[in-house]
Amino acid sequence: MDRLRSELIANVSHELRTPLGLIKISASSLLMEDAEFDRATERKFLISISEETTKLETIVEHLLDLGRIESGRLRLDKQPTDLGRLVANAIKSMEALSTRHRLASHFPAEPLVAAVDAKRVEQVLRNLLDNAIKYSPEGGTITVQAYPDNLRILLAVSDEGIGIPAEEWERVFERFHRVENEITRRMRGAGLGLAVCQGIVEAHGGRIWVESQPGAGSTFCFTLPLRVPEDAQ
Repeated sequence: MDRLRSELIANVSHELRTPLGLIKISASSLLMEDAEFDRATERKFLISISEETTKLETIVEHLLDLGRIESGRLRLDKQPTDLGRLVANAIKSMEALSTRHRLASHFPAEPLVAAVDAKRVEQVLRNLLDNAIKYSPEGGTITVQAYPDNLRILLAVSDEGIGIPAEEWERVFERFHRVENEITRRMRGAGLGLAVCQGIVEAHGGRIWVESQPGAGSTFCFTLPLRVPEDAQ
């Protein structure tokens, strides 16, 4: 436990250092009494502060969620939810992140309703969509598809990005783990998002995994149980 705690502190400190440093530089520049900046430059500093603060908030929220998941304190507010509408909302909220990607969904004509915590499932979808955008730097289509059966629904988020080697498929869900290559080194991230996604999906009674091929994109799949009739339990 002491070793794990030390590793956690070291990793968190490393991930917080960059956004904190950028916030410090921008704020210090604005406070310099012997320098005058035009409005455009001031706005650039303020945008940097806002963006880095958002990244800090995300890291803290992921850490809090991991703590709840690992201690069994993650509470789910399950309500009957139209998953097609939930996916549409998640896609709409992410479309502004890139003009080089086309986000689409393919769902059956009939509504797919499951008893889930809509806020948490949307959190999973937004994280997977964000990763799909970041790790397909050349653009392309990102698709969310649904495959229902009598007991569960499978949701798949596919991109046309850089892909993941097979030996990394399991490890990408470990906290703080990131696949190391030239592209991922340019992408900042704490390596916590997929660990949180796994915890949320498993708390719903589902599972999450990835299927990928380097250079040919990735598909992250997760299942959610549909309400099971009493005679089928």
